[in-house]
Amino acid sequence: MDINRFIELYWNYYLQLENEVFATEPFCAIDKINDTAYSTKYLQLILSVCGEIDTICKQLCKSFSPDFNIDQVGINDYRDILMQHRPQIADEVLTIEQHAYRDIQPWQAWKHHHNPHWWDVYNKVKHHRDEMWNGKAAFKHANQKAAIESLCALYVLIEYLGVQYFVMNTQKKNVLEMLSIKSKRITMGHWYRFYTSFMGVYFFETAPCKAYFNCRSAEDGPT
Repeated sequence: MDINRFIELYWNYYLQLENEVFATEPFCAIDKINDTAYSTKYLQLILSVCGEIDTICKQLCKSFSPDFNIDQVGINDYRDILMQHRPQIADEVLTIEQHAYRDIQPWQAWKHHHNPHWWDVYNKVKHHRDEMWNGKAAFKHANQKAAIESLCALYVLIEYLGVQYFVMNTQKKNVLEMLSIKSKRITMGHWYRFYTSFMGVYFFETAPCKAYFNCRSAEDGPT
C-alpha cells in the first residue's frame, strides 16, 4: 500500500475524529476535573472512534495472520494476536500536547489479560444504553475520559498499522511516509527517538523502530 492510499483509507478519517474530539474543548475543557462530564456528543464520538478501532484491529491482525477471519472475531481475538506480535502496545504512553492532562496508556489493561475500561463503556453505550451500570445509567458513562482514551487508543493502532506497511516491510533507512501520519495533538512518548532532523528536515528513522518492534516482549524493549 502506498502512503496516499493509506491516508485516503485511514488517516483522513482519524484526523476527522481527532478534530471532533478537540472541537468539544470550548464547551468542556480537556481536564481531569471533567473526566465524568458526559454528553450525547461524547457518546457519538466513542461509538465512531471504537468502530474504527475495530476496523484497524482487523487490518493489523490480518497483517500478522493472513488466515485471520475478520468476519468472526472480536476484541479478545485482537488482544491475543496483538499481544503476541506487538506486546509493546500495552506500554505505549501518550500525552496531549499543550494540555496539563495525565499520561494515557490506553491499552495497558491488555497486559493484565482484560480489556480497557473505555472499551467496556463503548459496549455498554452501544448495546445496553438503557440499563444501569456501576450505579448510574449506562449512557452517563459516555464521558470525556472515555472519549479521549479511546481516541488515543486509535492513534496507537494507526501508527502501528503504518509501521507494518512503511517500516517493517521496507529496506529504507528513513521513511518519510511516517511523517505524514504523525498527530500534532497527541504524542507517543516511546517514539521520540524514532524522529530526527537534519538542516530543518525531519525524518523517521527505521532502525530504532525496527529494534523496538523486534523485541518479543514489552519488558525487554529498548529504553
